[in-house]
Parts: sequence; structure tokens; C-alpha cells
Amino acid sequence: MLPVHSIRTKLILAFVIMYSIPIAILSFSFYKDSFDLSKEQNLNTISKNLNTAESSLQSILNKAKEDLVSLSSLSSFKEYALNNNSQENVYSDDLANDLYSFLTNKKAYNNFTFIDSAGFEKIKTIYEGNKTYLIQDSDLINVYDSKYFTRLKEIASDKAYLSISETGDSISVSKLIKTAEGNFKGVISLSLKSAGILELLQMSQQSGELLILINEKGSYISQNKSGVSSVAKDFPEFVQLVKTGTKGQFYSDQLNNYITFTHANLTQFTTTSEESWVLTSVVEKDKIEKDIRDSLNKSFFYIAPLLLVVTLFAFLLSGIIAHPINHFKSTVEEILLKGNLDKKVDINSKDEIGYLAGKFNELLSRLKDYYDNLEKKVKENTFEIKKFQQAVEASSDGIIITDTDAKIIYVNPKWESITGYKLSEVHGKNPNIFKSEKTHSHVFEEMWKALKNNKDFYTDELVNKRKDGSEYSTELAVAPITESGKTLYYVGITTDITKRKEVDRMKSEFISLASHQLRTPLSAMRWFLEMLLDGDAGELSSEQRDYVSNVYQANSNMIELVNALLNVSRIESGRIIIDPIPTDLSELIKSVVNETKVKYTEKKQNIIISIHHDLPKINLDPKLIRHVFLNLITNAIKYSPERGEIHIFVSKNDKEVLVQVSDTGFGIPETEKSKVFQKFYRGSNIVKYEIEGTGLGLYLAKAIVESSKGKIWFKSEEGKGTSFWVSLPLVGMEPKQGEVTISS
Repeated sequence: MLPVHSIRTKLILAFVIMYSIPIAILSFSFYKDSFDLSKEQNLNTISKNLNTAESSLQSILNKAKEDLVSLSSLSSFKEYALNNNSQENVYSDDLANDLYSFLTNKKAYNNFTFIDSAGFEKIKTIYEGNKTYLIQDSDLINVYDSKYFTRLKEIASDKAYLSISETGDSISVSKLIKTAEGNFKGVISLSLKSAGILELLQMSQQSGELLILINEKGSYISQNKSGVSSVAKDFPEFVQLVKTGTKGQFYSDQLNNYITFTHANLTQFTTTSEESWVLTSVVEKDKIEKDIRDSLNKSFFYIAPLLLVVTLFAFLLSGIIAHPINHFKSTVEEILLKGNLDKKVDINSKDEIGYLAGKFNELLSRLKDYYDNLEKKVKENTFEIKKFQQAVEASSDGIIITDTDAKIIYVNPKWESITGYKLSEVHGKNPNIFKSEKTHSHVFEEMWKALKNNKDFYTDELVNKRKDGSEYSTELAVAPITESGKTLYYVGITTDITKRKEVDRMKSEFISLASHQLRTPLSAMRWFLEMLLDGDAGELSSEQRDYVSNVYQANSNMIELVNALLNVSRIESGRIIIDPIPTDLSELIKSVVNETKVKYTEKKQNIIISIHHDLPKINLDPKLIRHVFLNLITNAIKYSPERGEIHIFVSKNDKEVLVQVSDTGFGIPETEKSKVFQKFYRGSNIVKYEIEGTGLGLYLAKAIVESSKGKIWFKSEEGKGTSFWVSLPLVGMEPKQGEVTISS
């Protein structure tokens, strides 16, 4: 038995389907065309049968008319009808015998009736049950006022009048009797049985049709109906067709029948519109179509052997095609089972299978070479990974790896030592579990902003919490690990800098104490030097004045350095007082510019100020913010050449005020831009100009701005100048309790 999903099974199915579809389409087309043709032939036969029945009906009625003429020509009847003027109804035995003989021999008529000119029935002979008898005079009636008699009197003498009884059981053919002078003497009529006529006509119908006589009045009679029935009730679709004299064949959805109409040419008869009868045949659709279907269905038995031949052909052909494929398959299974890459597919045909086998053998050779090389590289890489793992685990820094959802994947032993947590305790958790309340939120905001942009991040402002609840200061460097532009992990390296922070604190306290102790004697020295320069101790010679001036300048620089050191110490210790008040930033900046007027005037520099016209007052500590802008504007003056330009722009948006200070000075070397806000940094390109400075101003400015929840940044090009930007939130600074203020 073939596997269900084998290629040979699929080929067999493909061949069978490929040939079966055209066969099915052709068979269906043949079936439909043959069915339609056979049905059309059957319906045509029905139409011909109805035409035959129509001709038969005309013959029957014409025969009845001829028989009326024959009866009216009988001498016994003429003697009675034309010459009898008495009121008594007396007729000869010859007439009675002639009528008996006529009806008995003919057998087609129900009765014979003679009505005189006054509308009285004079003779009525009935044939029933193979017997003929006369109606007694007492049973004869007067029909003078009937529609029947009225219409009879109006017909031409060469015409006959055709009518059907109200019950529909008989059809009457009537004719006028007139004298040679044209005097009306009465009416004779012959009555035929409707059922007998329809039975006779039905014999010509060979397809099981039902013949129906219908008039325009909406009444009909049929062989299997006793009496007249309503067309509107049983055949509502017929009414309009009868009224319009329609001929032809139609299909009734309501009856599910085919209906054929014919209007007999009965010009030799006179009828009214209500008594104009139509011969109709009705045949069931299923009866017509069933025989045709049965015949055609038998023809489909001949298709089965054809399909069997197609299937056998497909089976043989698929075996030829699938043989090399099966060999290919068994070879591949052996290779997979035993891992024998030296095995080859032995197919040498010139077709696509042979080509594929050759390429597969070539692939096996390459795969074997690749596998051998891969095994060697795996051993080498395993050794390298072990070395890397040993290095990470032996690192003096704590190392943590998280996924992109910030869930911990790995921590090294040093990290466990720093935090007190084991990897099993934190695996899958967020590093927020180490977070203390002492780390400012902006640190984490800046970290995630950098990481989302695939940039490294560094901070030394973290204060974390160990497992035992104790806090420690740490520096953290985080880098995203990416592949094809997609971030896979985050790797963080952390170092416990609690002791270093403590040393820095102690150093700051020492500097603060030393600076404070130095400022008093330096201030005293400055006071005495000013007295000497003012001549309070006597007039100085020119040489003595130069010496004292140099000492005075050195003393001033020393005081400036001491004040800067004190400010740095106070800010780093967190003891600085922040006392914000509604401040007009425009006026503050203008006063700083005015304070530096002597310096930029000496260098013949031009300061251009542009301030937003609708700048609101902001809650700021004017002393701290003044120190920021004094440093930026002083630096711009100090590091710009003579006749240089300094631009100060102040603008605002919905959230912040933005201040830009730009100069046309020396600029900052590209390699030193990362050091600009570090303590004691001074550009290497300005040292040679012997420009005075402590290297602490920008460090202090950055600390003050960030404590105000603002930002400070710059752009610079060496030899062309520098621009610093400071953004301050419109909500202002938050007040802070402290112990000291900064020195100016």
C-alpha cells in the first residue's frame, strides 16, 4: 500500500485529477446538451400531439355540424318542423324512428333537441346506456328567454353555434331551421359528451399530457374532473393567456408543469367571448425530465472504465517518475540515521533529479568539510568562552545582564558580594529591587533615554540598597548588546564607590576647612596691600608700587580660588541653601552684563542681547543663578579675542526658558569636550595664552543648573567659538533647607 503523503501518491492523484477534470467537464457538457435537446424534442412532440388533438376536435365538431345538416334534411323532420303549424306536439312515427336510428348508430351524441321559433322544446331524444328514448312533453321546457336561444336567433343560417353546458358534461352544436323563404322555424342541436371527446383526444397524447378545455370566462373541464371548475382557482396563470389568445408553450413555476396552448380555428362555428374555448395540454416537468435523466445516467456507467484506465496509467507512470526520488529519499534517511556524510546518492540520469543528486553529493562534501572545521572552531570557542567566563566571574567589578524588559538574567560573584543577593534570588526580577530613595529620578530617566537610543550610559550618582537594607554608593556603566540593529541584552558594570565617596567627602571637608582658614589671612593681606597702594603707610616708589601690585593681583587670584573651592565643597556636601523667589531673569542677566562691562570694554568687545518680550518671573534663587550666568558671560569675555562679539539670547516655550551665550573665541578641542564640566579642567589651547582661571566655574555652573532641574550643554568648534545653552523649567526651583550659601 502506498503511503498517503508519498510523492507517487501525489503524482497518481495529479494525473487522475488532470484527466478527470476534462472528462467531467465534457461529460457534464454532454449531459446538459443532451438533456436540453431531449427535453426540447419531448416538448415539441407534446406540441405536435396537441395540434393533432386540435385537428381531431375540429373534425368531431365539424362531423356534428354535418350530422345536424343531415338531420335537418330528413323528410320526416322537414314535414314536422316546416309544415306543422298546430299547437299540438304531434310528430310521425317515421321521425321518431329516424331519430332513434340516428342516435343509436352514432352513439357519440347524448341527445337531439328541436326548439321551435317560440322557444318551446318540441322534440328531445336522449341516448344513454346504449338506449335511445324520447322525453315526454311534460318534461319539455320553454327556453325563449335564455341567452342560449337569444344568441341562436342571431347566427347566420350557414353557421353552427357551439356551446358547453353549465356543468361542463356536454358540448352542444346547434343550427337554425329556416324555410325556403327565410322564415325562422326553430333550432336543432346535437349534444356530445365532454368526457367522451376528451377521452378520444387524450388517445393522441403519448407523453402523459393532461388535456383541458378552457374558456375566457375562466372555467375549464378535463377528463378527470366532474363538471366545470374555476381556472382562477386551480390555474391562475392560464386566465390572461386565454384572454390574449396566446399560443405556444410555457413553464409554470407555481405548478412545476409545462403548459401548451392552442386556439382551434372554428370559424364555421359561432361562439361568444365567454364561450371561446381553448384546448390546452399540461404535463409535469418531472415526468418529462425523469425519463431523460434515467437514459443519460446510464451513459455515465461507460465513464467508470475510462477512469480506471486513467488511474492505471497514472500508477505506472508515477512509478517510473518516483523511483529515483524514492532512492534519493532512502539515501538521505540513511545519512540522517547513521550520520555518514561519506554516503553518496547514486543517480546518474540526465534530468533534473540527476542534476539535484549531483548537487546534493557536492553539498555533502562541503557539509563534511564545514562540520570538521566547525568542530575545531567549537573547541576553540569553548576554550575562549571559558576564559571569558572565568574573567567575568573573577572580575573585581560587579557585572549584571538583563533582557530588554529589564529582567535579570545573570550576575557575577562580585555583584553578589556587593549586594548580598544570590543569582537564584534575583533571576527574572527587575533591578529596581536595589533602588533606594536617595537616587534622583532624573538619573534613571537619562539612563533609559540613552539605552533606548542604543547608546552607552554612565553615572556615579547611584545610591543602592543591599539585601540587609544597608545603603552603598555605586558607579554604573550600562551598554546595550545589539545584533543587526536589534537590542538583545543590557550589560551593566558596577563598582562600590562608598569608600571613594567617603574619601571625596573628607577631602571636600578638608578643602573647605583649609579654604576657610586661608581666606581670613588672605583677606587681611589684601586689606594691608590696599593700604600700601593707597599710600596710608607713606608714598611708594614706582618700583615698590609694581611689586605691591603684583602681590595684590596674586592675592586676589588666591582669594578667587579659595572661594571657588569653598563653593565646590558646599555644593558637593549638599549643605547649600536654595531660596527661590520670583525673579526677573531679564534684569538679572542685564545686571551681570553691566557688572562685566569694564572687562569687555577693555577688550573692545561687543555684547548683543536679545530677550523674549513676554518673559515671566520665575521662582529662582537669584544668587545661585547669577553665579551661573556670571561664569558663562565672564568665560565668553575672557576667551574671546579683542573686538570679538558675544551674543546672549533668551527665549521660552510652554515648559522652559532657554538662555544661549555664544562667543567667537578659541573654542574647545574635539578630544577634550567630554572633560568640559570636570573639576579643574582648562583647555589645552588656552594655557599658552596665560589666561587666568581656576577650572571650577563650569563644574559649579552644571551643579547649580541640575539642582534646579534644568540642563546645560554646549557646542564648540576650535578656532571659531563656543555656544552654551541653559534651560530652566518655568515651574522654577524647589526650596531647600541648608547651612551655607555660595561665596561670590
